Amino acid sequence: MKRISFSCKLFLLFGLISSCGKSGNGDTQLFKSENGDTIFARTFYEDGSLREEQMFNADTVPNGVFVSYYQNGKVKYENFFIDGKENGIARGFFENGEPRYLGKVEDGKKDSTWLWYEQKPDGLHLNMIENYLNGKLFGGQLKFNKNGHFEWYKFYSLDGLLGKVSFEGSESVVEGELGNIYYDQDELDIGEGFYSKIYLGVPPGWQSRLNVKILDKNGDLLETESGDLRKTEERNTDAYHFSFESKEQGTYSVKYSMHVMDEKGAIEYSDTLAIRLSVKERH
Repeated sequence: MKRISFSCKLFLLFGLISSCGKSGNGDTQLFKSENGDTIFARTFYEDGSLREEQMFNADTVPNGVFVSYYQNGKVKYENFFIDGKENGIARGFFENGEPRYLGKVEDGKKDSTWLWYEQKPDGLHLNMIENYLNGKLFGGQLKFNKNGHFEWYKFYSLDGLLGKVSFEGSESVVEGELGNIYYDQDELDIGEGFYSKIYLGVPPGWQSRLNVKILDKNGDLLETESGDLRKTEERNTDAYHFSFESKEQGTYSVKYSMHVMDEKGAIEYSDTLAIRLSVKERH
């Protein structure tokens, strides 16, 4: 790499620089790759130790690794940018180098599972498990108490908190809803497929059960209609996928009977939801 000179005005556009010059006294250094397509920026603490370093593309847009350091030289957190937006694995650390958090970012928003740790006198402990979808809490969230046991489990939809299970010794208390349904459409042509996804909030060690029936407008079971039901585990929930292909014109109801059981098999949550469908001839 070779050293290049930039004005303090450009530094301030980066939001990184307090002054220009050599390393030390809070200054920043910029370096450019041999082919000129990558810029490396480094800022320093007053004592000259490295504070932050980040990569930019030739247009001064963040593109690559960003790392922040404690004054003792340990990594504080690190992220990865693609064309100005954070993407990829995000990590944070305590000052002694132990992990503080670990998660994933997509297009600048939290996604997937995030793990949060806590330092205690007897060592490092997992404190919380969060799950995100497109920047929002989604699915099951877990909080551990000081003894490492479950303190609570929270169940989120994209609209917010739906339900919570609190653990008090050997007892558990359920508040709100532990079931949520998403579906693609409620008006279909004959031969067109219907798809729905049902999330059930299931704390670790618990189980779920889902029954689905297709009923006619009078509430009678339709023998001519059947569907496909499968289960996956996603974001600390049980996710059920139900689909079928409509064969007859008319008005249907898809009835979902949801149950969540504790580790002993006792039903802690039960609910029934129905989606009304209209099926017509294709024109």
